[in-house]
Parts: sequence; C-alpha cells; structure tokens
Amino acid sequence: MDMATDMVAPNRPRLASRLLLGGALGLACQPGFALEEQTAGSRNWVIVPTLSSSLTWTDNAGLTGGQRQGDLYLSVDPGLSLSGQSGGAQARLSLRLHNAIYEQKKDLNRTGLYGNGTGSFDLYERRVMLDASFSSTRERLSLFGTPAANGGDAASGQTDYRTYQLSPYWRFQGVDTHGELRYRANYSNAGSSATSYRNPLIHTASLSYGSNTTQPLGWTLTGQYSLTDYSDA
Repeated sequence: MDMATDMVAPNRPRLASRLLLGGALGLACQPGFALEEQTAGSRNWVIVPTLSSSLTWTDNAGLTGGQRQGDLYLSVDPGLSLSGQSGGAQARLSLRLHNAIYEQKKDLNRTGLYGNGTGSFDLYERRVMLDASFSSTRERLSLFGTPAANGGDAASGQTDYRTYQLSPYWRFQGVDTHGELRYRANYSNAGSSATSYRNPLIHTASLSYGSNTTQPLGWTLTGQYSLTDYSDA
C-alpha cells in the first residue's frame, strides 16, 4: 500500500493534482495446479491471477471547457497471466479487466479489457509455422492531450487502441541453401472515439533465399511487398 502525489501538465497553463492510494496482489498457482504434467518436450502451463486497486482524487474529471472539475474514483483491476509450452505450441498471455467507478460523475464510469499476448505454433515439422500476437491499451487521441492515470481515467480525449497480427510462414532447407516465405497481416483499431483515425490492415509478403552459413562465402536474396487497406472506425 502506498500514497503518492503527482503533478501533471495538461494542454492548458494550469497545474493538475492527483492523490492516489493503491495496492496490488498477485497469486501464483502451485506446480500441482499446472494444466498438464511436465515432460521432456513440454513445460507446465502456469496461470497467475492478479488483483490491483487504487483510490484516486483528481481535478481533471471530464475536462470540459476551462473549469476545474474534481472527483474521486475507484479503480479495480482483476486479471491473469498465462504462459507455457506444449508440443509445437508456446504462448504468453496477460489480461486485466479495468473498472473505473466515479463518486459524482457517473457518466465517466467505464470498463475495459486490456492486455497483450503472443503465440507460436508448429503446424508441420518446424517447417510450416504460425505466429500470432495482439495488444489492447488505452491511448490519448492527441500527443497534446492531458495525460491520465490508470489506463486513461479522469481525462477526456482517450480511446481504446487494439492491434492484431497473424503471420504464417514456410521454411525450406536444401543441401547448400535455405529460405523462408512469409505472409504477415497487421490490423489496428482505435475505436469509435478516434473519428479521424482510419483503421489500417497491412498485408506484407516477404521472401528470403540464401546459402547456408557453413559455406566460407555466403549470399542472400530478399524481397518484400506491402499493401495497406484502410477502413473507417
């Protein structure tokens, strides 16, 4: 449990104050709580539940006009993290359910799911693979907007920002050469609050082909093609 006072500089010439009381709790599962037994080719899947909370007073609630608006809000964030490896799959995942509850300005109450994850999957004998990842955060719509604590609470001009990536690829190995053919799809979404943001879907295809490193003089050829599609929020 800690108490801290910080000062932030919004996009207008005045000081904003915040008083924060918070705490966090983490509980790791015991080895007997793993999802599978550990073997020579796999590692136990470990789940770690978490819980954090904070009580914050701020004079930046709402940020309408030039008036100072103070309010008290409670943040409660249950979550979990998961990591492990089994056979040809390995993954890491971290999630938290953020809940902000205001004492006076009930219209600012919000709930959001945030976190990130990565995974790698062997589809066929370490030759055909699949990588996947995602991220979900709370971001400012403008670099000149007012910073906010605890995932964007107590300030306007915030939006949920999510990115997703999927990348299958094929590795091939010859006697003297090797190569990789990969496709990558990357999609980002800034939510309905970011009316000026066009959510891009980026397609990328790449090819690399070269000599094996065992040769004294090696060579490599690479090529890449990228296409970006846009859509409205």
